Amino acid sequence: MEAPGFWWLLLLLPDLLFAGIRSNPAENPPVQVNGILGGSASFPLKLLATTTVARIQWSLRVGSGPEKVIAELKDGRLEWQDTRERFGQQLEMVDGTTLRIRALEKEDSCTLDVRVVFVSGEVLRQTFRLSVFEPVPDPEIRPHLVSRRAEVCNVTLHCLGSEKGGIEVSWKRGNSSDQPGVLEEGSDTDLHVSWQPDSLDSTFTCLLSNPIDRKSASLDLASICRSEGVSGCLSWARVAMLVGVLVQILTVASLNVLERIGRKHN
Repeated sequence: MEAPGFWWLLLLLPDLLFAGIRSNPAENPPVQVNGILGGSASFPLKLLATTTVARIQWSLRVGSGPEKVIAELKDGRLEWQDTRERFGQQLEMVDGTTLRIRALEKEDSCTLDVRVVFVSGEVLRQTFRLSVFEPVPDPEIRPHLVSRRAEVCNVTLHCLGSEKGGIEVSWKRGNSSDQPGVLEEGSDTDLHVSWQPDSLDSTFTCLLSNPIDRKSASLDLASICRSEGVSGCLSWARVAMLVGVLVQILTVASLNVLERIGRKHN
């Protein structure tokens, strides 16, 4: 015969599990939120429509500073705390569960902890980590011609715009950052290219990006390499013209001298 305590344990098991849920709040993995300087960032809560919320509390922590409650929703009424002065009029509630920070500044990078208490007594915690980034500057490609021959043109491309740091630099063969292309391996902001005149694509694109923004600039190597060739031809043509003019001047001068000498003898 089994011990009666075993059946009592089975009967109490649901209550024990429910009590464990209430005493140990569920916590979702932290959510990374990226914002751009001057833009806005939202922190939405994903709650089931079948659940009834009793209270929501938003707490803010900047850097290693203390955690401060900034807003609380209780009995359907939203109350802002005095710590709202940290953001002035930047804070707003989009709906009953989504907080938004407007006109982001660099110093607004923070950690937002949300504590949701349901009518059933269950507790849910959610953490958001906000990082504010500056817009990516417009890149500029500066070419440096290393050598040029009929069969190959060696050029070093330098991409300007990532001097502030925190910006990733990548290179691609092609003139659009939105279209797929052949990725090129570069060292930091420089790309060394050996371009052949019979290549199908002569355009190289520099892409600057951070987690929130990206910009690109393109350069046609054919125009660089061929323009050098044209300028070289023009230089030789100018030299040839100059030599021809000098020869004509010397010829005319020699004829004049000979004519004068002939007159004196006559």
